[in-house]
Amino acid sequence: MHALRHRDQWTRALGGALAAVLLAVLAACGGSMPDSGQAGAGREIGDVSADPLRVVPEGPAPGAEPAAVVSGFLRAGAGFDDDHAVARTFLTAQASSVWNPTQGTVIYPDDTSLSVVTRTRGHDREVVVSAPVWAVIDELGQLVLARPGTTTSTSFELTRTDGDWRVSTLQPDLGLWMPRYEFERAYTPLRLYFAATGTRVLVPDLRWFAGPRAGLATEMVRALLAGPAPYLRGAVTSGAPGMTTLGVDAVPTSDGTAQIDLSSSALAASPEQRQQLWAQLTASLRQLPTVSGISLTADGAAYPVAGLPDKGSAGDLGYAEDVRVAGPVVVLSEGRLRQVDPGTGALAGAPAGRYAGIDVGGLRAVAAGTDDDLLLGIDSGGRRLLALAAQQPATTLYAGADLTNPVIDVHGWAWTADRARAGALAVVASTSSTAASAGQTSAARLLRPGWLSGRRVLALDVSRDGSRLAVVSATSGGPSRLDVAGIVRDSTGRPTSLAPPRSAARSLPSVRDVSWADRTNLAVLAGPPGAAQPYQVEVGGLVGALPPVQDPVTISAGDGLRAVYVVTGSGRVLVRTGNGWRPLGPGTSVTIPQ
Repeated sequence: MHALRHRDQWTRALGGALAAVLLAVLAACGGSMPDSGQAGAGREIGDVSADPLRVVPEGPAPGAEPAAVVSGFLRAGAGFDDDHAVARTFLTAQASSVWNPTQGTVIYPDDTSLSVVTRTRGHDREVVVSAPVWAVIDELGQLVLARPGTTTSTSFELTRTDGDWRVSTLQPDLGLWMPRYEFERAYTPLRLYFAATGTRVLVPDLRWFAGPRAGLATEMVRALLAGPAPYLRGAVTSGAPGMTTLGVDAVPTSDGTAQIDLSSSALAASPEQRQQLWAQLTASLRQLPTVSGISLTADGAAYPVAGLPDKGSAGDLGYAEDVRVAGPVVVLSEGRLRQVDPGTGALAGAPAGRYAGIDVGGLRAVAAGTDDDLLLGIDSGGRRLLALAAQQPATTLYAGADLTNPVIDVHGWAWTADRARAGALAVVASTSSTAASAGQTSAARLLRPGWLSGRRVLALDVSRDGSRLAVVSATSGGPSRLDVAGIVRDSTGRPTSLAPPRSAARSLPSVRDVSWADRTNLAVLAGPPGAAQPYQVEVGGLVGALPPVQDPVTISAGDGLRAVYVVTGSGRVLVRTGNGWRPLGPGTSVTIPQ
């Protein structure tokens, strides 16, 4: 298993209560879950420097008509005080007892977007509200951005109570509805951390939390103890034993220390699990400016954690919150390998000793691994994945009709797919030592997740921590889509399956290529042939345009969205520089060692 290169810094399934609203969203997207949209002003991840402006909504006005009562109820949902106490004044006691505002939020563009229609039902009234959907937040706090043109609706029944109209019946799937400006005020994106299986690398799980900042620590711990989002299950672990909850349903903070009391289930954790749980909680909660450390108890008693530093970081226990690239950017340029000089940013010759003596003539693409001499290639016809070594003939690792550009993950496994073979991904040990450590032959293994059935893989990339796979796929003649799925591995690090996917960038037209830029962001090419453009896609967050570039065909990213490279249709390599792109020179493939 290859060593991880890193630095120290930074459940439930989708609830049925929101399912009907999501189904309405999905129906407008051809039956698939959207997860992207045009970027706009929003709160930065971890930006909790100040409380949002507190909303004090107005209650129902005496004599208000049914439409005004329903509109007032929806507006009042943006007031989170006392479990939405003001919003509940628009409801009868029975309706208030069944309304669960935490089960999800529908976000529409603005106040003018709502359509409100009143119908007479005998002595009662029915009010139907419809709106275009900008996004949905599910009960896990996952943001699902909708494709433009998506709409949804819900209905209310109203009856007179003490002479005034009140909502007596609402749909069981109804949570909150709010305009986008209220979402941007009320919600904060924060990372929950879990550990990549078999490692001490923390993997972020982005969630969106609403309400006053004072309650964020409690909400974050509740969510973390409930486990990772479905797309990460099996790829990450938690140090919290099953059924662990908060023993006291609050996480107060005093002098920078978050005081967390766990239920008695936490006592079953092993010493290693306790260390991991402490690292997860510390890395997650230290995004809050009021938290510099944590204090753990279980069932009201001390909860010993071996090697615990005083207000230390997850890194003090050997847990990394980030994984950096393992070497310089390598470019396949005019039949030879060149590197991007880290000092000057210019395209230079390959350093002495690195890939020395390796023949890369006749290759369409290359992939560099962690080891200085580990290099894979795709032949010019796109039919063979080759292992390349100095002074030796190339070895075929996998063959197909039209292979995607390969990637070598941090554990030494190579990934590719045959665009001519639907529903499958190929995984093969990049070296004999990787195969031996897994007790396997060098033969490729095909992964066939059900969610890829009937879809051809067009491009893929593995996150640098090795926990997640980004996949671009398409049906025959249909639109392409971008999915992110957790990679399930055995004890040797060999990939065995993929978790259910989380869709990303659904609103982008014709996704063509993808590359991980950091722990949460993807660099993506999308658009018609000859007119594709680069985008930033935040997994679980928003989508934004990168500076435009002419005729990009592939995209690669180093450490962050400032280190993005594209290869153009004319065979030139460009690197992002500020709000533009700087030419590096000729090239057909860019690879960055994991």
